[in-house]
Amino acid sequence: MASKTKERTEDTHWIDSRRAHKFILIVILVNAIVVGLTTWPLMAEKFGPALAFIEDLTIFLFIIEIGTRLWVQRTKFFREGWNLFDVVVIVLSLVPHEAGFSVLRSFRILKSLSVMETNPHLSHIVNVLLKIWPKVFMALFLLSLSFYILGVMGVELFSKNFPEEFGDLGCSMLTLFALMQSDSYGEITRTVMELYPWAWIYFVAVTVVLAFVMMNLFVGIVVDAMQGFVEEATSEEVEETEILEEAQDTQIAALSKDVKDIKKTLNQLSAKLK
Repeated sequence: MASKTKERTEDTHWIDSRRAHKFILIVILVNAIVVGLTTWPLMAEKFGPALAFIEDLTIFLFIIEIGTRLWVQRTKFFREGWNLFDVVVIVLSLVPHEAGFSVLRSFRILKSLSVMETNPHLSHIVNVLLKIWPKVFMALFLLSLSFYILGVMGVELFSKNFPEEFGDLGCSMLTLFALMQSDSYGEITRTVMELYPWAWIYFVAVTVVLAFVMMNLFVGIVVDAMQGFVEEATSEEVEETEILEEAQDTQIAALSKDVKDIKKTLNQLSAKLK
């Protein structure tokens, strides 16, 4: 029983080792490259069989990995989200298809994040980005609400004469997204203003709310979070420096005391010798 437990521990260590993760990462990258090459007609025509063989081989290696991990982890396997994601992707890869879901396998490259060797600063940055998600969510909510209100207004105002741009809520919001990115901004605004000269008020509101306020809100959230990170990192460095200086002062004081004790002892010895 003890030997089986030891073997299980060794297997777990092997399957979760950096070497194993790096090998799987290489397989994922090769698979992603092959999936991309198959979309190139010239490559698919010249190297179609070879690309298909490599793709099948990578899928086989993925199945071996999942099977090994399932045997090692048992019930724990189903409690990890990445494992379930892997199973779904591989199942989709095995389903016959034309356009295909095979490109989903390239998403497993995100798994490489778990084996990346990150320094403390990068770790702090990741933690900061995770902490600002509530603020980002609220900003997305405000952005969605602004899109919805302005989109409804666009449908009510311009859908009759411009059905392609403002025919329904979906088209209106898509047009607003293009305006926010300054995509065909002049063409759309001038065309609408030929029939509705007052439409500039609507487009100015769209530009101010979506392009200026909301986009700068996202930038402000990230900049504020990163500034807080810099200040926190600076304060930590100052504290570490102060602690180091205190330790050095303590060591110097201790050495000074030892030197004095040595001098005192030497003086006593010299007095006895005289």
